Order: sequence, then structure tokens, then C-alpha cells
Amino acid sequence: MNINKTENNPNNKFRRTEHSSKGERTSNLSPQKISSDQPTDKVSIRDYPFHNDERLFAKLQLDKLNNSSSKQLGKLKAKVNEYQEALNSSSLDADKTELGKKINDPDVWGDIANKILRQ
Repeated sequence: MNINKTENNPNNKFRRTEHSSKGERTSNLSPQKISSDQPTDKVSIRDYPFHNDERLFAKLQLDKLNNSSSKQLGKLKAKVNEYQEALNSSSLDADKTELGKKINDPDVWGDIANKILRQ
């Protein structure tokens, strides 16, 4: 696209646009009256069933934690399976996996030792 060939080039005179038509009212509906005690732009948890039920709220939080923990456990199992399969084929292949690199890393062993000593 060549900018010099556009019709609204600053070197040329600008074209006049036609005025837009005036808007029309669609209906004479009055806006709904909103009481001042109800929040209008915030999320209210007043209507959720766990608002006054601590047991239900705790169960919901526990389900969230269980879900995230099971996802993490699945990832760790996949890493262990990858390492086991590589170990079955060759110890050099096992060292190339993510878990194999961590097993042979002296910094990781130092961190483990520090954590044991702190407890």
C-alpha cells in the first residue's frame, strides 16, 4: 500500500465526511432503580451456599487442594516412569532425563542435606 496514493493524504485536501444522522430513542423505558445496599459493580458472595456454612467452604477448599495435588502427583509419576523406562534401556539414557539430571546434580544433594539438617 502506498501512503501517497491515499485520498486523505495531508498534502492533499481532506475529504469532507457526511454528517451522521441523529439518534432516535428506542423506547421510554425507565432505568431500573437499584437500591444502595446492593453492590452494582462488585462480585457478591452473599448468594453462594457456602457463605454461612464453614464446613461447606472447607470442603470446597479441600477439593481444590486435592485437585491440584493430584495434578502434581500425575506429573511426578510421569517423570518417574520416563526415568524408569530410560533406565531399563541404558543408564546413559536415564542420566539424560530430567529426573536423572537432578539425581546426579551435587547442588540438589546439597539442598536435600541442608533441608534434613534444618529439621
